[in-house]
Amino acid sequence: MQYKRWLVFILIACLLTGCWDRKEINDLAIITGIGVGRTPESNELELILQFYTPVDSEGGGRSSGGGSSIARKIQGQNMTDAASRLQESTPRHLFWGHSQIFLMSEALARSGIQEPLDFMTRHPEPPERINVFICRGDLEKLLHWKPAVERDSSVMLQEIGNLDNSLQVTLLDLFKMTINPSGASILPIVEMTLESGEEFPNIIGTAILKNTRLIGVASKSQTRGIRWVTNKMDKATITLTPDSKAKNETISIYFRHINTAMEPKIVGNEWQMNIKTTATGIVLENNSKLNVTKPEHMRQLQVMAGEHIAERIMGVVHPAQQRWNTDFLGFSSAFRRQYPKIWNKNKANWDQLFPKVAVQVETDLLINHSGLTNKSAKTD
Repeated sequence: MQYKRWLVFILIACLLTGCWDRKEINDLAIITGIGVGRTPESNELELILQFYTPVDSEGGGRSSGGGSSIARKIQGQNMTDAASRLQESTPRHLFWGHSQIFLMSEALARSGIQEPLDFMTRHPEPPERINVFICRGDLEKLLHWKPAVERDSSVMLQEIGNLDNSLQVTLLDLFKMTINPSGASILPIVEMTLESGEEFPNIIGTAILKNTRLIGVASKSQTRGIRWVTNKMDKATITLTPDSKAKNETISIYFRHINTAMEPKIVGNEWQMNIKTTATGIVLENNSKLNVTKPEHMRQLQVMAGEHIAERIMGVVHPAQQRWNTDFLGFSSAFRRQYPKIWNKNKANWDQLFPKVAVQVETDLLINHSGLTNKSAKTD
């Protein structure tokens, strides 16, 4: 009986006290965007945090969802030190759990991203699915930028990162790449671009990192090649010129069900990689004299499309091997899975082996629809 009385007493006490460790939302400074750079003068780490504010404090009326954002900047020896200094001057508790983007300046990336990455992966609050970018130019300006449609730049960049035609890298993806034996990782580069008198963030390419240091930048065209090789291309549109003498005569093809597989081989002392891509496509536009309703012309179109895709893939494989000598395409992982014993004997020499890997591209494309109309207006 006494045991039951104590049990009732404990239950009543729990109900009266409520959640003892709960933090009210009014007591939180909700971080939506994180920016990290280095000051050129003191070389200290510079932390810029973007906060969500329920009411538009600037009165601009451009916010959506009943709120806006503000950004605050502070310096420190590392991210923990900078965040602690900012917390001292902030009446609310810094809450990292709703962060949407993580930006690192290009200058910081060239010196190494290990310090901020260590903070982000050790701290219990930042989401592992947060989108990560390298920022070229003024990092603070980007976090202060207010879009016309979305609530703030964090939401805008998150939506850009989630698009099918962009390279998306989350914090979890970045961590996995940094612990890969190749030591290579890639991140999208964002820059404020001026067009028609208005500035907006634009993905301008891909940052190539080796051992957490930025060593090169891949162009937009090379970024598409990276997505083909790494099997991150779900759908794609390519435009061909069947007649090299008639540049204005083009055919556009929309591909879907894209799948790319790597087939590693070791023959004697030669390491080989066969990159095989399969896809199905339809003709979206035909402004050429090629009659795609004829089977022989359709086969010709498939060959041209395969050559175009192979050229795009090799357009990033060659620089990866010869210019950067950085295996951000995942060759090492493919060899490790296929030949674990041989890989363990040679992994220490991968920097010498990777540039010598013989690469071949094989495409298996099926263009099974010529569109709703038959002949082109230019067909003879």
